Amino acid sequence: MTAIRTFFQEFWNRIPQIGVNDIIDILIVAFLFYTVMRLIRSTSAARVARSILLLLVVTGLTEIFKLYTLNWILSKILEIGVIALVIMFQPELRRMLERFGGRFFTNLISSGGVASPEQQAIEATVAACEVMSKEKVGALLIFERSMPLDEYFKTGTIVDAKVSDQLLRNLFFKNSPLHDGAVIVRGDRLYAAGCVLPLTQNKELNKELGTRHRAGIGITENSDALVIIVSEETGVISIAQNGKLTRFLDGKKIEGTGVERGVVFQGYALFPWRTVLKNVMFGLEMKRMPKDQAEKIAKKYIKAVGLEGFEHAYPKELSGGMRQRVAIARAYAADPEVLLLDEPFGALDAQTRVQLQSELLNTWEHEKKTCFFITHDVDEAIILAQRVIIMSARPGRIKKIVDIDIPYPRTQATKTDPRFLELKTEIWNEVYQEFLEVRK
Repeated sequence: MTAIRTFFQEFWNRIPQIGVNDIIDILIVAFLFYTVMRLIRSTSAARVARSILLLLVVTGLTEIFKLYTLNWILSKILEIGVIALVIMFQPELRRMLERFGGRFFTNLISSGGVASPEQQAIEATVAACEVMSKEKVGALLIFERSMPLDEYFKTGTIVDAKVSDQLLRNLFFKNSPLHDGAVIVRGDRLYAAGCVLPLTQNKELNKELGTRHRAGIGITENSDALVIIVSEETGVISIAQNGKLTRFLDGKKIEGTGVERGVVFQGYALFPWRTVLKNVMFGLEMKRMPKDQAEKIAKKYIKAVGLEGFEHAYPKELSGGMRQRVAIARAYAADPEVLLLDEPFGALDAQTRVQLQSELLNTWEHEKKTCFFITHDVDEAIILAQRVIIMSARPGRIKKIVDIDIPYPRTQATKTDPRFLELKTEIWNEVYQEFLEVRK
């Protein structure tokens, strides 16, 4: 007890002697140590680093217990070992330095209008996947994130090359010896090819999905990796993350407006000089569809939103809820690949809002359109969505993604479900934390 008391007494006596420079010095050293450890963790030198740390501890113990001979031997090993490590791990050290300093210079370059190495790798991957999709060449690409995938590198062949369109296509070419395995990308480098991955044990997956898709989903269940899969049979491009699979991607860039995207605005945005029927037909007319066919489709969706009999009414003759139904019918009638809904029910009364939520759910279950629904209502987000993305304040960033695992069909009665209440609490906590951060 006396020794402990003496230690703390000396510690407190020295605190006033610590200046600002000392604190800055300690923080810089701590930051550098933390950064180096993070970099080492994702390399083959990680085990060696742990061994060196153990050796340092043992060396210290030999000095404490006055084992002079053993202490001398271990000290010499450490002196020689530093030089040996530099020689043995020259490639790893080079990559560490590249990763440590490359990001700073990359950001400087990128700000000048030049794409970063990571962006170039993404563009090369997209280009390769588009070609492989058309030619029905199977592919499995793993993008490493924060969790290292070192254990899977050992199952394949180390490549460590710059990601390029040509390299990816050659690796997955049907006659290539590595085409059946997975490619793992670390940063902007194609690190390994022909890797073997664990298969998912999820028994609820579509029976049509083969080994390549199951392996892609399996790796995302054991890590935070992002996976791109190209089907060899159909050419369909899919993305897997967090154990979930998203299919039927086409790799096309969105560079402007287009008929493949529909929008439902908060303010309806109906043409006041056009009737309900003519408003709903607008998107079909832009597609240059024959009038009789466009009219038939428009009437179908007018009926679907409960406005049959109002085809020849003008927007000024409709209530707010009815106008919003026209906007929804117009968006669906154009048969877009993606539907964007910008707070479509925000200005409606509670009863109309609930009614349109139910109608949107029913329409979605029949049409299965990809929908992006913007709302400030947590209940509305949970009742409608498969996945809720919580955004931060300006500048807007993705704060958290919450998977809504409540099965369909959903009704307003779903709001009493215990799981609904759990998800509501989780989302509200995130929103409230963001609110507190903004107020600081």
